[in-house]
Amino acid sequence: MISTIKENLFLLPKFWIEYRLNKGKVKSFRHGNVAMFHFGRCGSTILANMLSQHPDIYWDGEVFEQMRVGSLIELKITKDPIKLLDIKLHAKKCKFYGFETKAFKEEHLRKDLLNMRFEQYFQELLKLGFGKFILLKRNNYLRQMLSLYMGWKAKVWHIKQNERFKEQKVILDVKDTKIGNTTKPTLLHLFEDFDNYYAIIESSVKGYDNLILSYEDDVLPDPMIGYSKICSFLGAGSFPAEINLKKTNTQALSEAIENFDEIKEILIGTKYEWMLTD
Repeated sequence: MISTIKENLFLLPKFWIEYRLNKGKVKSFRHGNVAMFHFGRCGSTILANMLSQHPDIYWDGEVFEQMRVGSLIELKITKDPIKLLDIKLHAKKCKFYGFETKAFKEEHLRKDLLNMRFEQYFQELLKLGFGKFILLKRNNYLRQMLSLYMGWKAKVWHIKQNERFKEQKVILDVKDTKIGNTTKPTLLHLFEDFDNYYAIIESSVKGYDNLILSYEDDVLPDPMIGYSKICSFLGAGSFPAEINLKKTNTQALSEAIENFDEIKEILIGTKYEWMLTD
């Protein structure tokens, strides 16, 4: 009987055994669980890279993106995204557990992944034991879209400090603007949706332990600013971290966007006009 049990345990994935063993013990060694929300192309990867270097933090990255591409071993146990997150949350013995979500309906909240509104998703996170929340914003949506389209065109999303990258011109879709797995009627519709999504997230995290960062203030000048703020927010203590990535685009908007005049014509006179200025 004992040998049969041992054989069955041997056949189980290691992460599942760790999850079952740690499930009831996490509270005794876990200091905090943190969820970061962002829309992508906002410095999240460089901050995640730095946070993963901290000995007290296990940073799990974009869990639902890993789920989407099928790269998670946990998918052998469940394809339910919330149950999968629960497994990952409890499988690691660490003081702080953190992960990220592209938190709008065209990305990780979409039908073929989480399939829920942000408000519902936020309640699920609370049930799982998340008590700290970070919102990482990029205020200049035009720059954000430029970075996204450039990534699609070059098929390069991140550049290491010692790597060279040939910057290219891109054409931004003014109509039928691509985002996630869908399109928006116009670029302006997308910008307005970004405003609405941010408002929903900020309203949800209000009243909870939260930190709001911006790419322009906390990453662009020096990623160490955002990294230090997050460590302080968590109470993780300072720890030196290397900055291993650099910007993918350093060009002026007029140089990088082939149809810049068309974009300019659309944004002038709107509240997004300031985004045209480098």
